[in-house]
Amino acid sequence: MTGREDQKENDLFFLCSLIEYIGRKTSMQNSTIRLLYGILLIMATSVAKAQYVQQEEFSESNRVIAVEEVNLMENGGLEEWIPLTSLDMPKGWFCHNNTNVKKEKKIVCEGKFSAKMQAEKGSTARIDQRIAVSPGQKIRIRFSYYVEQWKSQGARTYCYFRTDAAEKYNISSDELQAFYGNDQYHIIRGGGYGKTYLPHDLNVWQTFDEMVEVPPTAHYFVFGVNSYYGTTIYVDDCWVTDATETTIKGDVNGDHEVDVADISLVVNTIINPDDIISTTSADANGDGVVNIADIVTIISEITNQR
Repeated sequence: MTGREDQKENDLFFLCSLIEYIGRKTSMQNSTIRLLYGILLIMATSVAKAQYVQQEEFSESNRVIAVEEVNLMENGGLEEWIPLTSLDMPKGWFCHNNTNVKKEKKIVCEGKFSAKMQAEKGSTARIDQRIAVSPGQKIRIRFSYYVEQWKSQGARTYCYFRTDAAEKYNISSDELQAFYGNDQYHIIRGGGYGKTYLPHDLNVWQTFDEMVEVPPTAHYFVFGVNSYYGTTIYVDDCWVTDATETTIKGDVNGDHEVDVADISLVVNTIINPDDIISTTSADANGDGVVNIADIVTIISEITNQR
């Protein structure tokens, strides 16, 4: 080989070299080595056939995967409002001072409506929503806001975690601060990591986008935004999503891809068992042991991607 071959051919040569190297280091039987070479040959043929698949189909598949993010909130876009006697209420949300939160049609980030939050003197404009979560789960909190007027304390996120559904089960601020530390605590009570209040450039839509881990005793998350007297903000396009990363079998180096770099790490583990890597991700076939069979599984995964 000259080194000018395409990626598929270079990878195939690399994998064959790895198999030969493992064979020498582990005294693998020649019949096993020949079997692995045969598997590689079959897989290489399958890859060549797969290249006839239209690129448009591949692109469409990627587009479908990219939009699979699920909003855990009800009516996060604030598009649905329930008409009451004197005002409308956003469906799925709780407004603590009803007259301080109004349906807005003109200043909108996405869709047709947003929530205008403007507190009367001596009160606070607040909307929130309770969401079921799991201990240790990572959640992404994202929403858009528009500051029309800012005074004093302004506005901030005001979120809770609860051990049970009712308000009396709120986890205390002291416990949350101890779990998160001061800077991260401001993600749920403030304006983001290390920020006491929301950044407040006037008359422009801004985005809050942060991730936090659910505390070990929490089973509910209450997403909320507070706007204090003298401040007028508009809130829209609110999302709370599951950001917990799942382990990809065969993704040994944790780069969210399964490729020849992962095979190298598995090879190193087989030859040097004392070197510690993620056994969970390296055990690609799930049999509880990291060995040559996992390399075969990873090779199969690589060829299926192409």
